[in-house]
Amino acid sequence: MKLRLVLVLGSLTLLAGCKSTRPENVVLTAPDAAKRAAAAEKLGHASGSARQAAAQALALATADPDAKVREKAVAGLAALGGPEARQALLDVAHGRQYSRAALVQYQIANKAASTRGGPNPDILAPLARAQFELGQYKDAEGTYVALDKAIEGQDPQQAQKHLKDLQSGYDQLKSAYEKAGDTDAADRCDKASAKVAETLKKAPPSGGGMFGGMGGDMGGLQIQP
Repeated sequence: MKLRLVLVLGSLTLLAGCKSTRPENVVLTAPDAAKRAAAAEKLGHASGSARQAAAQALALATADPDAKVREKAVAGLAALGGPEARQALLDVAHGRQYSRAALVQYQIANKAASTRGGPNPDILAPLARAQFELGQYKDAEGTYVALDKAIEGQDPQQAQKHLKDLQSGYDQLKSAYEKAGDTDAADRCDKASAKVAETLKKAPPSGGGMFGGMGGDMGGLQIQP
């Protein structure tokens, strides 16, 4: 798990750059653990509009490879207090920090992909999964709709792996909506899943597909929240 966070932090370093001195960036991207720890301590004293970003950065830092940084991140959340910190601590307690880290990465990657050549199914599938695991069901459903559109023009055999991810995602959302008592959303996902199932029936057998695992392939960086 620590290795996955190293990869996440490494990718965020490349995306965010090393020039920023904002503590929420330093705590996630600084190569020096001592600097990350100091930034975590500083974030515990954030105020006003900076509190939300501070809480999110500290939540990610609780999974830092360095024990001192993890300690400072938890202490920083305790010092920060308020609803932002309480939610972040719940994410940590429930082991969601990896999903949260993956969500941040895939949101950044999806934004970058959209500006370069349109939505990328290899990014959308794990993004939806991270959103689902964090209870962001409406966001996950929207991402699955985007995934459906992104693979519309692909050959059925080529798109088979993502179609299976799509059907599984809609089925999971249906169950979640049913538990929440949202029958309209559950019915919507049930119909979407059935539509994907029909498309899958038309796809010829594949030899494992051309795509990687659920985490997708982003230049060798694979993350499964």
